[in-house]
Amino acid sequence: MKKILIINLILIFVVIELFAQQVINPETQFSTKGLPKDFVVEGEYVYIATNKGVIQILNLKTAELIREIELPTIQNVDKKKVKPVIFSIDKIPNEEFYLITCQGDNGKTYTYIYRFGFWNKIENLENYTIRKALFIDTHTIILVLLSNEIIKYNIFIDFTIFKKQITESTFSDFSLSEDKSNIAIADEGGVVSIVDLFTGRVIERHEDENVDKVFQLDYKNNKILTGGQDRRIAFYDRNIENSYHIQKDFLMYSVSLNSQATIASCQTNENCDIAIFSTISKLDKFILKGHNGLINKMFFISNNEIISIAEDEKLIYWKF
Repeated sequence: MKKILIINLILIFVVIELFAQQVINPETQFSTKGLPKDFVVEGEYVYIATNKGVIQILNLKTAELIREIELPTIQNVDKKKVKPVIFSIDKIPNEEFYLITCQGDNGKTYTYIYRFGFWNKIENLENYTIRKALFIDTHTIILVLLSNEIIKYNIFIDFTIFKKQITESTFSDFSLSEDKSNIAIADEGGVVSIVDLFTGRVIERHEDENVDKVFQLDYKNNKILTGGQDRRIAFYDRNIENSYHIQKDFLMYSVSLNSQATIASCQTNENCDIAIFSTISKLDKFILKGHNGLINKMFFISNNEIISIAEDEKLIYWKF
């Protein structure tokens, strides 16, 4: 009887340990100029784009602000001169070479290239409602319109290589594969499409796990993670054609994967806490507490480091 009691106690402690979620507080945090909307990471530097039309360059190790780059002023729909909201930012590694999508004059969307200290607006793209743009290489960019059309564009000769409609639903988010040969793109219907960037052809569709709008997705190591309005996190493994979803109690506004796609993160509740969980066991391991606004983006620097931005005018660096 005594042995059975000891065994039961051991099992209880094992179960408690298995499901325990360690609370993590910020390692460092940085106040941003306005609400941070997007960022890119290069080595120890992070390039933060805000709703006040500024790019802030931050040293992650020292939390030191290195430099700020301001976008040109625009005229909003009320005819007032304001700094534009930045929607997305990308950067060519080891160069001062940025790609920006932002609010434009009178409700338009502008796409800018910043190089050698000068802003160059891509005039041919002014009539499109662009929500996100990324570099494929130094000459070519991929843009997605609100209408869920993609444009592959050569920025040096101002030429549209192709323009393709992906689905009839409104665009939600997209992410490039590591080799930049294809993208995963999600829409308001919960469908994730894989698009070949050489031809613009849809080569896969995934629509088994999300049943409503996808807010955000990440795409690493041939695996896709989505967060949706249906309060689901969906995980698709293209290598073995397998998928699953985890039902949550909160709208899944933001998600991210580590480089191997074995660890993931998501905003987990109305308190704006971030859960770190295993994509294999599906169990939460850590809860990150420190944000006071909805999470906009997260990025794994390593398997035990992540940075995040939210609607609270700060970037947080976490270690767990």
